[in-house]
Amino acid sequence: MTSVFFTLGTWPRTTHGTLRVSTPRTPRRQMTDPFASMGATAEARAYVESQGEGWRTLLEQAISTCIKERSPDMAGRIGELLLQGQGGEAKGGKGASIEKLHLECDSLDDEGSSASSPAPVKRAPSLAKAGKRFTVANMDQKIIQAKYAVRGTVAVRAGELKAELARGDALPFDKLILCNIGNPHAVQQKPITYYRQVASALYSPELTKEGGGALASLYPEDVIARAKAYHAATNGSGVGAYTDSAGLQLVREEVCAFLLERDGYPAIPAHIALTTGASEGVKRCIGALVRTARDGIMIPKPQYPLYSAAITMVGGRAVYYSLAEEAGWTTSWAELERAYAEAVAEGTAVRALAMINPGNPVGAVLSEAAVAELICFAAAKGMVVLADEVYQLNVYAEGSAFYSCKQVLRKLQEGVLQPPELARGAPACGAAELAATQLISFHSTSKGLIGECGQRGGYLEMVGFSDATRAQFTKVAATSLSSGTIGQCFVGMMVKGPKEGEPSYALFAQESADIMAGLKRRALQATAALNDLEGVSCQPIEGAMCAVVSVVGAVRRHVRPAQPPYHTHHTHHTHHTHHTYYACYTCYTYLIAVITRLTRLTRLTRLTGTPSPS
Repeated sequence: MTSVFFTLGTWPRTTHGTLRVSTPRTPRRQMTDPFASMGATAEARAYVESQGEGWRTLLEQAISTCIKERSPDMAGRIGELLLQGQGGEAKGGKGASIEKLHLECDSLDDEGSSASSPAPVKRAPSLAKAGKRFTVANMDQKIIQAKYAVRGTVAVRAGELKAELARGDALPFDKLILCNIGNPHAVQQKPITYYRQVASALYSPELTKEGGGALASLYPEDVIARAKAYHAATNGSGVGAYTDSAGLQLVREEVCAFLLERDGYPAIPAHIALTTGASEGVKRCIGALVRTARDGIMIPKPQYPLYSAAITMVGGRAVYYSLAEEAGWTTSWAELERAYAEAVAEGTAVRALAMINPGNPVGAVLSEAAVAELICFAAAKGMVVLADEVYQLNVYAEGSAFYSCKQVLRKLQEGVLQPPELARGAPACGAAELAATQLISFHSTSKGLIGECGQRGGYLEMVGFSDATRAQFTKVAATSLSSGTIGQCFVGMMVKGPKEGEPSYALFAQESADIMAGLKRRALQATAALNDLEGVSCQPIEGAMCAVVSVVGAVRRHVRPAQPPYHTHHTHHTHHTHHTYYACYTCYTYLIAVITRLTRLTRLTRLTGTPSPS
């Protein structure tokens, strides 16, 4: 099956007000009379108007929602309920019918909250004050405005198709593989034995006891020893107990040892926090950085929509800097300056710069110079660097290598690496700015070779922050008590596997090598298959688990790009005939055609899966 990771876009937004609904490409419909669509009698209208401005506003909202949901008959039902409130057919009189009206409107609000629907009309003040029901209309509108496209429109449609297959409906395929998120084990990537053996021993520590433990004779000695070490780190409480808010000390020490080996620079356990996947760490940092609605964070475009969604939900501003497809999905100092200057001109206080390396969704691996450029730009502007490095092991292209942000920053600070030069040889930033640079990097058990998404393990490292600042982050973490204990242990195993000479090493090394070989093979196959499609092109997939395609020429007429602030990058070519997509929008037929063609060409699963036996 296909190895392409398509995230999502959207049609241009539908806009609507209290009394009108308009949709692009369709005639504008207006309601000059808020009760015109009810089809009720003059008596009903007189009754509704007699209820005062609050009920009038509520009814206007209900009618607008009915039209938006293409359910004009619902307005008639609401009108009947109101009319029954005068003592008509509804038993229980006015009170009972008003409660029914609440239920009708709540169901309409919830129906209108789907990913493909526009934001609902605000609830009438009278109903909000009553406080009887909590619905989409009176919740925090920042949640409504947030878009998390990888679980949006196409994912919803996939659910519908799955239900149709279950009913036995005739479709041009008989199996659905969900590739909207990076979920390796869901597409049959094999779990690594060592990780699962240690986990099973942690869940049943009584089975590892010497002289009678059932697992002691079945599992290698190093597995039993590792499980016992983690069990002891919980003070004997086991993985069913909370840990310190920052996570188990033993695991944080293992992370520090990993970082020292990876970068050649030491790390401190107090600067490490174990999180529920990398996503929690990202959201925690964005929440701390965004103070007011004028605060912004620079994020790449295309980007993983976690960033834009998290920024929206805390009320901040996403400041997009574009990645150039023709330059291998990298950016430039000029592009960074453009994005920053435009944001500042609009009154935005730009507080941080996020980089994703290897790139999600672009599949590019940044060179050391490209990482240095991003760090220096952030340093020159006094911004915090947020480094998303969850795909750091997923590097496939010959000649490519992962350069951690921490290592590059330390080299810049020591003068081992020089900042890029600007006009007339001026350095991009000075030693003082580099010395003051603050960095937060993220890693996760969900990617790499481990692929254990469901364990929800992750960590963040804070570099250049004071003890007082880190203490505030720890306080925020304490509100969730701790991340999952078993997830923390998986972080420890991810950064410290069995060593050569230990009983589990040979199998561990073989399984790891097989997974990596499969990832590299599928990256090459996916790139070739996409470029073989008429009207479609794709940059080489250097890393991560994603592919971005460009749709050109006649094929472009069958799909439409998403509108800002969604996450489709439009490249700028002289003839303006070239659009870059990493989304499959609402044209499901074209999506199926692409998937079907790729399936026939390559018989692939997702990058992290295994070849289909069929």
